[in-house]
Amino acid sequence: MTHSGDGTRVTAPDPAPAPAEYDLIGVAAAMRSLAECMAAQEDERQPVERLVFAAVDRVPGARWASISMLRAGSFSTVASTAQEAVRADVLQYEIGSGPCVDAVLQDSLFVTGDVSSDPRWSEWGRSARDQL
Repeated sequence: MTHSGDGTRVTAPDPAPAPAEYDLIGVAAAMRSLAECMAAQEDERQPVERLVFAAVDRVPGARWASISMLRAGSFSTVASTAQEAVRADVLQYEIGSGPCVDAVLQDSLFVTGDVSSDPRWSEWGRSARDQL
């Protein structure tokens, strides 16, 4: 809220969320939608398989999805919608870094756009772009 020189009040709209906040809001909405979809489905596929297919259906711009897990010191892809997703995961496992590997190791969530130019995973991003 601001005040003009003549004593009137001018109310400004709340500032728009920063781009990173938009991304997290979108992720939160997509995850809520996924949870609702998962609860409503009666599907013979395992829950992790249903989750990756629901992610592609519900997350804007998603072409493939996968779930990486770390067990006994080794990463593996436990569900995927496409071989490209598995290959992208394997690249991360080989390099030892990437959005999924780092999310598991740092117990965090990463949001990115064009992974081929994201400085956090420059080697993996270039390799994924070139190979996939």
